[in-house]
Amino acid sequence: MYNQTHFNPSCESELDSSISEISGSESRMKAVLGDVAWKARALFRLIKAYSSGSYRDVPWKTIASATGALVYFISPIDAIPDIIPGIGFADDAIVIATVVSACAYDISQFLQWERLTSRLKTVSK
Repeated sequence: MYNQTHFNPSCESELDSSISEISGSESRMKAVLGDVAWKARALFRLIKAYSSGSYRDVPWKTIASATGALVYFISPIDAIPDIIPGIGFADDAIVIATVVSACAYDISQFLQWERLTSRLKTVSK
């Protein structure tokens, strides 16, 4: 089991709205990330589940990396400005794809937990 440090962002409502905005803009995510989009959405759900306390079996490095990627993605300050047609989201895609790749094991563990949790909720109804 990993060290269970407490992650309590001071702006949890802003985090929730940012995650919802990113999760809700599926076409933008697919355009930016291609095949990595579903893993990125899972990573953002992992952040939300961790911040709510419902999922804690994850290393702090994964939470820090994922939060950093999320902040970079929504930040208007980028290495390549998002308004440049064609390449504006390239840096965002690279950052998110790198974090998704580095956190692949933790994402797969989280997805298993989501499936199990979903099944348990279905059975208990």
